[in-house]
Amino acid sequence: MFSFNWFRKSFFSVDIDASVISELIKKKNLEELDIPVYVTAVDLQNAREIVFDSGDIKIVCKASCALVPLFKPVKYNGKTLVDGGFYNHMPYQPLKKYKIPMLGVNLHPLMKKPSKPKMMSYLKKVIAIRMFITADEQREEYDYYISSDKINKYSILSLKSLDALFELGYKEAQEVLN
Repeated sequence: MFSFNWFRKSFFSVDIDASVISELIKKKNLEELDIPVYVTAVDLQNAREIVFDSGDIKIVCKASCALVPLFKPVKYNGKTLVDGGFYNHMPYQPLKKYKIPMLGVNLHPLMKKPSKPKMMSYLKKVIAIRMFITADEQREEYDYYISSDKINKYSILSLKSLDALFELGYKEAQEVLN
């Protein structure tokens, strides 16, 4: 699914036609799903958040996860799209119209430990604050909010700890929902 990109416009590339993705995603377009799904991305040309409720699931999701410089921006419908979290980490606005309890899950809580006094450490912290601060700011918009600092010990790109991450999420959800 992931491969090293040899620094051609990004560090890694994603094969959206990989068998694991095809196994998980059985339908072609968002509007074919049984429940409404909203996916956000940022249009680099206009610096605007775009909320998709229709379109090619694989491409829209790839755009929503295009965390530059790890992954290159995605061209779709004449736009250059990147990770929606750059603009709005936990977008709740499309769901407000349903008037149902909302559950927010923040997979990127801000690390509160001090950074090592190095240029790259400071740069990573500044980027993280900009990307993820909206989750803390919007926390009150959710009826239920799940997040754990324990997730920070896992790599964002590793698939090796899926069972441990599932267990962590399950325990955190039980605490919040009970």
